[in-house]
Amino acid sequence: MRNLLIAGLLMVLTTFSVHAQTLTDYSIAYSTGSFTATVGGTTVTSGVGTLNDGYVNGIPIGFDFFYMGQRYTTVSVSTNGWLSLGSNISSAAPLNNLSTGGTRPVIAPLWDDLAVINFADASYLVSGSGANRVFTLQVLNNRWNATAAGPTISYQVKLYEASGKIEFIYRQDANVVSNGSASVGITASGTGSGNFISLFYNGGAPTASATTENTTNAVKPPTGFTYTFTPPVPAAPSSLTFTSIGTTGYTLNWIDNSTIETGYAIYRSTDGSNFTFVNKTAANATSSAQTGLTPGTLYYWRVFAVSEGALSSALQSSAGTVP
Repeated sequence: MRNLLIAGLLMVLTTFSVHAQTLTDYSIAYSTGSFTATVGGTTVTSGVGTLNDGYVNGIPIGFDFFYMGQRYTTVSVSTNGWLSLGSNISSAAPLNNLSTGGTRPVIAPLWDDLAVINFADASYLVSGSGANRVFTLQVLNNRWNATAAGPTISYQVKLYEASGKIEFIYRQDANVVSNGSASVGITASGTGSGNFISLFYNGGAPTASATTENTTNAVKPPTGFTYTFTPPVPAAPSSLTFTSIGTTGYTLNWIDNSTIETGYAIYRSTDGSNFTFVNKTAANATSSAQTGLTPGTLYYWRVFAVSEGALSSALQSSAGTVP
């Protein structure tokens, strides 16, 4: 009966909000479900450094992922339970420090002095299609900490394309935690209070802080335990028009309907199906001049409002240049 009761509670998603100076509007949720190991992903065959303090740079996300208003296409991963968006890392940084440490911004499912059994226990996979793709980084059989007798915990980090959502999912492995003192959370590029969200789990309901980092996580979450970070969805722009049309460029114009956007992401295509990122405007923009186009060519455009991490629905239209 106890297992059935817990299974029933697994369907309830408990949410709490954190209002920080630079991570404002990300909501944080926790739930418990299942851990499903990925199949068919790309295995990390080697890394820089050791299994205790190593890292792998430049893993492709497979799509444009927006985080804190910035666009990222790669992640770099430390064997010590943290990721960096965009930048290569040069140190595995075993000393957890969400406030000021790491190659920022940091995504930290379990930042501590960990060790992997093999680099090949790490893999990544892009699933889904269209604008609904999901990047999953999976690291199995971590020793927590590096002196543990054997595999202690496994985790996945999921990045969602359109929603900008981030998930941490955990699996308990056979061995016990040895002197655990982990930080769990996310950071902005800046440092100090308001530039991180720190989570603490001790067997009950987690707590969160954007001002005080908790570096004492030492309890394995149950298998399937999930943290979810979700940015708000901005209102979509409307009424895409084109002015100053010439042979090699013109101006895109739209109505700004959002009050929370960090800017507008603009994508371009010549076939209406395969779109390439062109630029991101500042917040409150209502136009963008496009240059370097080919004379006599029809271009398709998509304009998205971008919050901290979520994209609005696309505003789409097309216009040709003068021959």
